[in-house]
Amino acid sequence: MTIRDKLKFTLDRIVYTAVSFDNMLELLEQMGYAVKRQKYTAIKPPYSQRFMRLKSLGADYSEFELKQRIERRNEIPSEFEQAESRANTIQKPFYNSIITITTLVRRFEITPTKWSEQQPYDFMNDRQIWKLVCCLNVLSELNINSREQLYKAAEKLQERIDNCNGDERDDLQIQHARISSVIRTYEEIVEGNYIDNLIRAEKEHKEAVKRAEERKAEQNNTQTVNRKPKKFGRH
Repeated sequence: MTIRDKLKFTLDRIVYTAVSFDNMLELLEQMGYAVKRQKYTAIKPPYSQRFMRLKSLGADYSEFELKQRIERRNEIPSEFEQAESRANTIQKPFYNSIITITTLVRRFEITPTKWSEQQPYDFMNDRQIWKLVCCLNVLSELNINSREQLYKAAEKLQERIDNCNGDERDDLQIQHARISSVIRTYEEIVEGNYIDNLIRAEKEHKEAVKRAEERKAEQNNTQTVNRKPKKFGRH
């Protein structure tokens, strides 16, 4: 990821946390970013040597568009919350997990991943949320409204797979794989492992980054100590 991409990804996330454009700049400063508030706002990340104007990052990062994105920051979470209030017993755990992920991302407690690298990050371009939405789509398509119906649907599909062949068998195996994925995700959620695994992975990632930075610093210090001073002859 380039320096520009890292800055854009930070902006993608912080628009969900900020309550205004000025607040966004304040939050960036608290995170160690330098900000120039001039005719064209410019940002210098702590990992960069120079400032970058927001407008140079692309249309999605102009001051106008960032303000619009901040104003719309609650739209997607609100839609999920409304859907959760209408959800049946099998759907609710999936919606609750989505809502929890949006909260963790807003607090910068987990680092999200995009399912489409070409698009800016938002909650509908989040790999984990996308996975959960796909599970909800399967439940809706198959009209599954309870845990019992979910497991029964998987059993019936397996019976049909065992008693057929050819193209029909291939289609049924694809359907069975989709339901099996829903079951695995559902079990992770209800056992309390789904969100815990995301938080644990974030912690392990941060520790790995810290160790890498410490090793790099040690190598630089060793090279400095071992560097021999130049000898200058008399003229």
